[in-house]
Amino acid sequence: MSAKKKLKILLTFIFAITSLFINQAFNYVNAQSWPDDPPSNPPSTIIYNLYYGWNCISCPGEPLITSWNTIKSENPNILLVVEYNPTQQKYVMVNSIEFGKSYFVGVISNTQLSLQYYPRNSFSREAKYGWNTLGSLPCNIPRNNITSDPPGKLLLVVKYINSENKFVMASTIETGVGYMAGCIEDCTLSMSCPSQAPPVNQKSLMNSTSEKLYNDTIPLPPNIFDYINSERVIENSGPDLIISKLKVNTLDKTKLFSNYPNPCNPETWIPYQLSVDTKVKIMIHSLKGDIVRVMDLGYKPAGKYIDQSKAVYWDGKNESGEMVSSGIYYYTLLTDNFSQTKKLVIKR
Repeated sequence: MSAKKKLKILLTFIFAITSLFINQAFNYVNAQSWPDDPPSNPPSTIIYNLYYGWNCISCPGEPLITSWNTIKSENPNILLVVEYNPTQQKYVMVNSIEFGKSYFVGVISNTQLSLQYYPRNSFSREAKYGWNTLGSLPCNIPRNNITSDPPGKLLLVVKYINSENKFVMASTIETGVGYMAGCIEDCTLSMSCPSQAPPVNQKSLMNSTSEKLYNDTIPLPPNIFDYINSERVIENSGPDLIISKLKVNTLDKTKLFSNYPNPCNPETWIPYQLSVDTKVKIMIHSLKGDIVRVMDLGYKPAGKYIDQSKAVYWDGKNESGEMVSSGIYYYTLLTDNFSQTKKLVIKR
């Protein structure tokens, strides 16, 4: 046999062995049972409908954006984000977003919030005696599927109702909703989607007396929405919240605030405040300085015009009633002795 034929056979053999090895390697990788989702999985997106006041939400996986400050900078409707600290027994302002926790997001107007996350089908977290924040999973599970270690230490789980400003008992842990878990001693709480583990029921020590006790002492989120644009320290004394004023943004200054939503598509609201009674106009102009719309609001008393019922509404139309194109625009607050300009973006 010639040297060329021998070399050809050898190369063919090496190629066959290499291909077999690679194929077996891929088969092995694909057969592995990943702890949650394969790390190459694309992130999921969840959209929250947030309503004026407090909204208790959670991220059902590892968030891509882990800073509330970043989210707040992109959504001017979000005034404050707090979580309940079981060690300090009070609500505290937070910046980090973590899987397994719940957060109270306070907004000054109805809005939407979109979060991207890598789904996680189970979690365990340490819980203290008393009340603890509790997150959710990318699946809905019965409340009785939450286990505690030692067993039986989870007394009850409640969720917050925005429209009624109160907590109610939760029978299901829903994706994206935030919860509060009451424990009768320090323990570890765990839950998982049904595909990860069979349903597990643990006996609860709940009775009518303990239920009433916990319902009477659930700390409500701080009542700050009568004081929008105020800076306050949030404290807790037992079950009662005390909001002690540090500094109030009084009406000693006329001011124009950022429109919301921004970017808009195309409607938006323009909030402002007046330190004195005065005539008010809002003027919208293009990037080139051309006047797009002038809204004469007439004579307005001093006060805050923040929420949608009082802020200036712009429907994205010019003086001729035509929709303006996407792009950057400016809006100006004009009074008898004041003017201030801010930028808005229309994005369709």
